[in-house]
Amino acid sequence: MPLRAHTPAVRASMYGVLTFLSFMLFALSTARITYTAHLAPSDPLNHGVPFTDSVVVELLLTSLLFLFISPIWVWILWKRVKGWYARVWIEISVLSVLWCFLLIGMEKSTSIWPNLSFCATQIPCAVLQAMVAFAWLAWVLLSVMIGIGVVSAFRRRGWKDWSWEYGTMKVREPVFRKMRVDAQASGSVVSVNSIGAESVGGEGVSASVKAGGSYMA
Repeated sequence: MPLRAHTPAVRASMYGVLTFLSFMLFALSTARITYTAHLAPSDPLNHGVPFTDSVVVELLLTSLLFLFISPIWVWILWKRVKGWYARVWIEISVLSVLWCFLLIGMEKSTSIWPNLSFCATQIPCAVLQAMVAFAWLAWVLLSVMIGIGVVSAFRRRGWKDWSWEYGTMKVREPVFRKMRVDAQASGSVVSVNSIGAESVGGEGVSASVKAGGSYMA
């Protein structure tokens, strides 16, 4: 299942969905920062004093990284790029780092705003709810991508393969099996050559016998 789920087309689609979720997270984070940085004096939030949530800034930067990296991996998968950055272990490592950033941001935001249902009708609260929701969706999708990628890499023992290879190539055969197949193929070639040599030798003997018979006659 992990190998089939990680074909280039499926993985490119996952990166496309991740790009959409990252864009929504970026837009909502920007809206939140814009609102808190330009509070009106009469706004009850923070007594009307402008401020900036550090956790929102972190989610904003994380979404920007996703928006930068996701299209690159879509390009690598479709074009089958063979660069040092297109290795399986590099892809998994980069996604794991972003996974940690996103998890930290969600943990902080959930602890600060555990329940916003009391103000769901107000736009600032609706923006916060949507921001946290899209962050969780992106984290879940990223977890699935990393999990399938790690399982596929372990099953294929292909951490150093190209990123677009381990979703399309067959599982490698063990070395001893490959050596046995090569030995069988070599034996077949030797047998064919031996049979051919015997045939040629037999024809030569027959021709000599015929020539001797003609001379005696």
